[in-house]
Amino acid sequence: VEGQLIAVAGCADTVRPEARGVVEALRSRGIESWIASGDNSGAVAAVAEAVGIPPHRALAAQSSAGKAALVDALRGGQRGADAD
Repeated sequence: VEGQLIAVAGCADTVRPEARGVVEALRSRGIESWIASGDNSGAVAAVAEAVGIPPHRALAAQSSAGKAALVDALRGGQRGADAD
């Protein structure tokens, strides 16, 4: 109002309570989890941390084509040098 900031709003993704346990169960079976999202890096990093996915496997600002390329690479066993 009249050039003054009167409100600030924010929102965040809600992580399901069982998500961390699911990621841990997959990890115990040798299955690595990734996040590839169109969301911003802060949101993706927060979700990855909440569910136990390492930062190098949490990719933000991904287009549909980028997500598809990641899936294709992972299916073919082509992983980056820093993947575990």
